[in-house]
Amino acid sequence: MKTTISLFWQDLCAPSVDSVAWALETVFPVCVVLESARQPSRQAFDTACGRYDALYLLNELPEQLSLWLVAEDISYPGYGCLFGAALRNSAVVSSARIGFGKNLQKEACHELGHLLGLGHCPNPCIMNKSRNPQKLSSKPMALCPECAAQTSNNESPNQQDMVRASNDVVRHEGLEPPTDRFEVCDSIH
Repeated sequence: MKTTISLFWQDLCAPSVDSVAWALETVFPVCVVLESARQPSRQAFDTACGRYDALYLLNELPEQLSLWLVAEDISYPGYGCLFGAALRNSAVVSSARIGFGKNLQKEACHELGHLLGLGHCPNPCIMNKSRNPQKLSSKPMALCPECAAQTSNNESPNQQDMVRASNDVVRHEGLEPPTDRFEVCDSIH
């Protein structure tokens, strides 16, 4: 049985929903359920940096495995702008810096990979880190053989496995982080 992921979207992202769902189901053994349009709350907006707080948005999602496409710029303190973030069962992906095409599909797949327990990968792979839109554009819309083996060995991960795999770790894809601390310290406490 395939893992089910709920896909939410902000109104501005509606034209990309079908293509993102297709990409998720093509790269991973999942079934995407199109849920509904969902708008970020005003409380999620961080007036200090002029962007939406990724952690706040992640906490607005329901308990089940969920991914939310937003058009707003997102960030997390100490990490600057993000393309996407994942925490436990929830991921958020922003089109603000990467647009609505293939890059949005790739980033959504990348964040879903984290939800399914995959870490960053040094190989040509959807799980490779992307520090800028050009790097994101250049990576394949596919898993490398090593990452693919990890997902096929656990086609339907249970909730405990997913929580253990991402255990309170936020996986970020951002724009030129201020220091190397970004790679080393990506936990939120």
